Amino acid sequence: MQRELLEFLEREHRIRWSAKVLRRVTSAVSWGGAKHIHRAQNEQLLAWLRAADGSKGQRKITLAVERDGIMLPILGAPLPVNQTNFFTRFTPHGATRSA
Repeated sequence: MQRELLEFLEREHRIRWSAKVLRRVTSAVSWGGAKHIHRAQNEQLLAWLRAADGSKGQRKITLAVERDGIMLPILGAPLPVNQTNFFTRFTPHGATRSA
């Protein structure tokens, strides 16, 4: 997988990195983006909770949270799908799932 990504970077973007440099860059990007992703996820969750709290009717909205940690290589994609977080809102009208 790492070799495929390095070949992709060189072929598509003329970037020639060693495996060591690639690992350092991906680590830095992951670390740098984590705080922003976490904040955005928190804001979305709080918005859903406010909407649930302000809903009218006999039944309250229920929010279920799950986490899926599979590795799924996709043919032709430079990186596999690694992890997905889902939030499901259950209302009297049905369920809504968001990633």
